[in-house]
Amino acid sequence: MAVNSRGDLFVSEYTTVDRVQAFSGATRNLLMVFGRPGTGDGEFNRAEGLGIDAADRIYVADSCNHRIQIFSPEGKWLRSFGRAGRGPGELSYPYDVRVDAAGRRYVCEFGNSRIQIFDAWDQPLEILGGAGAGPGKFNNPWSIALDSRGNLYVADSGNHRVQKFVRRPGSAGRPISGSPRPALRDEQRALSAPWIEGPWRGRTTRISWARDTPHAS
Repeated sequence: MAVNSRGDLFVSEYTTVDRVQAFSGATRNLLMVFGRPGTGDGEFNRAEGLGIDAADRIYVADSCNHRIQIFSPEGKWLRSFGRAGRGPGELSYPYDVRVDAAGRRYVCEFGNSRIQIFDAWDQPLEILGGAGAGPGKFNNPWSIALDSRGNLYVADSGNHRVQKFVRRPGSAGRPISGSPRPALRDEQRALSAPWIEGPWRGRTTRISWARDTPHAS
């Protein structure tokens, strides 16, 4: 579910139907329905997470079509990005998508066990994670969220934890090449070391990438 600037509620559905429904935040009346099962423009194969940007455009994680679809505030299809694969700009079962204040799109890839960040022109900026159980690694991440400071939270489902990535002040990122090398050098990354929270046992551990030892707080 996602909420636009007017407080209207958007709900994605899959299995029985593949669509997005929108409801008035004031009256809860149905406003619109868009999407149907399929692989064409505006069609979905397991519509999962939703994101909404500052202009109220709607982003749908079309997971089994391995792409993100973008719709106008009125539900009109605008464009999509992504295709099945493991390289930069490619996606594997995207389960969630969020958009920050700068227009960057954060895509949670269940299949590739990573978070891929795109700029406002759908170009890949950065890749976080990869398969594993250590700090900053994921095992089939399911969902993501952004807070008001641009920090990223990842529901790392197979590792039974939530990881928090802290946004570095002034970071903007730059497009990455098509090579399989790491997306950005560490000093250029938009997000710093993860805070690992969980598996919900009453303590939080802060872990830095390389130099700090874990300590409880």
